[in-house]
Amino acid sequence: MTHLTTGERVKDLRNAKGLTLKELSSAIQLKTGQYIAVSTLSDLEAYGDGCKPNKEPRLSTVKAITDYFEISLDYLAGNSEVKSPNIKLQAIHKMLGLSEEGIKRLQEANEQRMYFVFLALDELLKDDNLYTLDKIGQYLTIGDKYITERIDGQPIKQKTLFAVELQQCFDDMRRKVQEEFNGGAE
Repeated sequence: MTHLTTGERVKDLRNAKGLTLKELSSAIQLKTGQYIAVSTLSDLEAYGDGCKPNKEPRLSTVKAITDYFEISLDYLAGNSEVKSPNIKLQAIHKMLGLSEEGIKRLQEANEQRMYFVFLALDELLKDDNLYTLDKIGQYLTIGDKYITERIDGQPIKQKTLFAVELQQCFDDMRRKVQEEFNGGAE
C-alpha cells in the first residue's frame, strides 16, 4: 500500500479527470459553490512533499475538494485507501483491511449468494420439497451430543446422519431442477 500525501492524492485525482489546476478550480466552484484559487490548489498539491514549506490547507478547501471528487476525508488525509465516503465501506476497510475493489467484489459475491439462496428457498417451499425443508430444520436444531450406532456397532453423530440425508435431498432436488430445465429447453 502506497502512502501518498494529501497533495499527491489531490494531484492524482485531478490528473485522473484530466483537469488543469485552473479547470479544477472552476469545476469545484461550479459544483460546490466554493472558490479555491489556482495558487491554493498548487500549494495544496505541493503540501506534504517536503520540497518547500507550506501551510496546512483550510478545512473549507479540503471540504470542497472532497465534495467535488466525492471522496472521504479519511482518503484525502491518507488515513484510508478507500475513496468512497460511504461509512459502511470505510468501516469494512478498517475492520478487514480490504481495498475498495475487494469490498465491491465481496459485496457482488454476497448478492449472488443471496440470489441463489432465495431461489433455493423458493424451490424448497414447493409442496414436494417439504421433506427436505423438514430435514434442514432437524439438521439445524440437533446438537452434536446425540449419538447413534451404525450397523457395525460403531458410534456416529446423529447430526452426521442428518447431513447425509440432507445432501441426498439436495442432490435429488438438483437433479429434478436440471431435468425440468433441460426438458423445458427443448
